[in-house]
Amino acid sequence: MAPSANRMLVSAVLAAATYSASQLITAFVASPAAASTQPVHLRPRGSVALQATDPTQTLHTPYTPYTHPTPYTPVVLEIALYSEALNKAKLELEQKFQESEAGRQGLQARIAELQARIAELESQLAARADSGTSAMPTSINSVQSLPQAAAAAIPPPTSINSMQQQQQLQQQLQQQKQQKQQQHQLQQRQERIQRRQQQSLPQAAAAAIPPTHTLHTRGGGEWDISDADIEKFYAELTTGGKGGDPPKESVVGGLIVKFFHGEFTPQGFKRYAGHWKGPPPGNIGKKDIAVGMDGLKVQMKNPMFVTKGGVGYGVDETLKVVDDGKGWVWLAAEMSPGGLAIELFKSVPFGKRALLVAKQSDVEEMFSKVNWAVALGNIEKTFGGPLIKQR
Repeated sequence: MAPSANRMLVSAVLAAATYSASQLITAFVASPAAASTQPVHLRPRGSVALQATDPTQTLHTPYTPYTHPTPYTPVVLEIALYSEALNKAKLELEQKFQESEAGRQGLQARIAELQARIAELESQLAARADSGTSAMPTSINSVQSLPQAAAAAIPPPTSINSMQQQQQLQQQLQQQKQQKQQQHQLQQRQERIQRRQQQSLPQAAAAAIPPTHTLHTRGGGEWDISDADIEKFYAELTTGGKGGDPPKESVVGGLIVKFFHGEFTPQGFKRYAGHWKGPPPGNIGKKDIAVGMDGLKVQMKNPMFVTKGGVGYGVDETLKVVDDGKGWVWLAAEMSPGGLAIELFKSVPFGKRALLVAKQSDVEEMFSKVNWAVALGNIEKTFGGPLIKQR
């Protein structure tokens, strides 16, 4: 190819490129008026035109440049609107002020009129008072002619008396209320005193009864226990016996171990829960019964826990006494939900199963003579009460 032909071809390519670049620049920086929303047609030299018909294939979206508003136009408009609002508010305030001023003047005039009327009424009342009570207006029409404020300010002759009567009635009601409260407090105090007296009455009554006096029962004397009955019971218990500890497998021995082999504390009795000594070891034997007997003797000499008794069979618990003053200490049994239980008494255990009795001053005498066969037989007998079979 000749050099001239090469130069012509290069010139044509440059011209086409320059034309395409100018078209693209014109499309991007064109003014809004010149902008077009139609698809852009790009037609390279020597080829068929390509048209972007699909929105997703749009090659160019016209750009609308930002234009500044006209200087000072919004500010002037805003100032004008603000001035108009101020003028409107000012006019409304002036109108309200005028209305309030007119109302104030009207009120002042009304007040002056009322003051004048009141002065006139006061002068009339003073003149009538000087002339005598007969000149006072007594008719309904005259009273109705007065203003309502003046008429209300003059109380009728009976209103003062009614007010005094109401005050007196209120005072009387208040006094009655105070009296009721005082009576209620006094009644509560008397009830507390009576409860205390009832609690201390059994001991005082027992101290007032001579030792030789027989305690009568509610059953008309059927279950009475006299001093002779107690002496007879003690004699039977200590006759034909050898004393010492109860037999190893006896019921009485088991009860003594159960309720006296342990520790007595102010909080209660703590039963022994260790290993039984036997013999044979691991079972309740003579060694364990001996420990229980020691605890029983100590408690009978100076019991820590004493159950109330005395007075009679079937008596209310509040009437029973802790110590009947006879000097005897009893070991009695009673059926409980957990089986047969034994307790210590310093009064006659009416209705219980009296097992042992001793003089508190000489407990060792009883244990040196006790007949354990008799004590075992006493489990089947109710002392000072009807015979009740309990298994």
